[in-house]
Amino acid sequence: MQVAFAGKSAIPRLRPDGTCVIILPVILAALRPARRYSAALGGFLYDWKGNSFMKRLTALLLALCMMLTLAACASEEETPAGQGEGIFYEITGLDPEAVMLTVDGREVTNRMYFYWLAYTMSSITSSVPDWVDDAGLLKWDEEVTEGQTVEDLVRQEALNTAKMYMVVENWSEEYGITLTDDDKAIIDQDLDSYAEQLGGQEMYEAYLWDQGLTDELNRRFSYDYYTYSEFHDATMEPGSPLYITDDVLYQYEEITPDTVLADHILLTKGDDAEANMEAYAAMEQILEMLDQAGDSAPSVFSYIADQVSQDPGRSYYPNGYLVTEDADFLPEFKEAALALEENQYSGIVATDAGYHIILRRPIRQYVADQYLSDLISVAMDNAEMTYSDAYNTLDIRQFQIDYQTYTALHSAVRELTEAEETEETDDTADIADTGTTDTSGTTDTADTAGTADAGDTQA
Repeated sequence: MQVAFAGKSAIPRLRPDGTCVIILPVILAALRPARRYSAALGGFLYDWKGNSFMKRLTALLLALCMMLTLAACASEEETPAGQGEGIFYEITGLDPEAVMLTVDGREVTNRMYFYWLAYTMSSITSSVPDWVDDAGLLKWDEEVTEGQTVEDLVRQEALNTAKMYMVVENWSEEYGITLTDDDKAIIDQDLDSYAEQLGGQEMYEAYLWDQGLTDELNRRFSYDYYTYSEFHDATMEPGSPLYITDDVLYQYEEITPDTVLADHILLTKGDDAEANMEAYAAMEQILEMLDQAGDSAPSVFSYIADQVSQDPGRSYYPNGYLVTEDADFLPEFKEAALALEENQYSGIVATDAGYHIILRRPIRQYVADQYLSDLISVAMDNAEMTYSDAYNTLDIRQFQIDYQTYTALHSAVRELTEAEETEETDDTADIADTGTTDTSGTTDTADTAGTADAGDTQA
């Protein structure tokens, strides 16, 4: 089962049928700056060291023009007005807004599919080096599992990502689970801040061009990601179409009506009384922060726990532990956890391990990720699909070569241009400094003459 929202790194996993799947990073990670250079172009700038800037720039521009010409020749149809926008058009000659495929009637454009395809290739390349050759290209014929090659995997994962996004968008409309205007405003503000971090609007647009995205599509993908988060919350809301009913809940692991989900912040005891007092005082401060957080206490608790909790098991159980009367936990911890109501937190609980503050989370939170993944996986498997001729005939091996080459050339041109602009700025500054010195000298002479004249007149 593949869910692209799950996981922080791309990890090969096996499906029950024995085929392999890559769990891709969260979507926003895909929107971080990333330059993809092929190994053949790795020393691109250094190979020309010693030549003049103009010669290097001319060679690069010629290479870019050649690629543009080849892309144009590859398309037998005349280019419609307004379609020639973005890197994917430049390397394929296909209208970026034409439909590549549909998922339950929702259209996936060429631009969207090519972005997910390039992102899938990049994720696998960076996470599974054994599947990458010396030139930085995927070993397409490498067998991942019996009967499945790297090429099969890339095609399947890019398609799965398209399916997943479209399922999210269809469900958003079907279930009425959407972002508010305030939600979108916060996301837009984050993206605008990111553009500033890149160096301004011009750099942001250059980044989008390299990624094959438009600003509108970038924001759409971000909205989809946060809509998925709304789905997650809906699984714990009674009356929601995605609510996890008791019948479903008790199918997971060994959850019973008496099971509670206990998260905690742990500060371990020190070697002496003074260290223990400091740890206890720190827990008192944390309690005060939680009290001040009000309804946001569970979120604040998660943040603090992630930052300071000394429980080594937190990375494996980020939502907490399943606790029952028979569970093997420290007695003080277990007693305090079982006494709490959902979303209620304890005072400071002392055990042999240290000092705890325990939060009882909704039990459905423990299974929400898996439950939602299961639902989306079923929807993806059952989706009604249509495919364009471009999809059926696409050579993804050549696509990777063209994409990596073109982004490397484009980045190199941009860097050389920036270097030349910096050099021109420095030269202008040097001239200005020289001019200032001369003018200053002239001014001093004039002032001296003027003073002498004044003296003569007074005399």
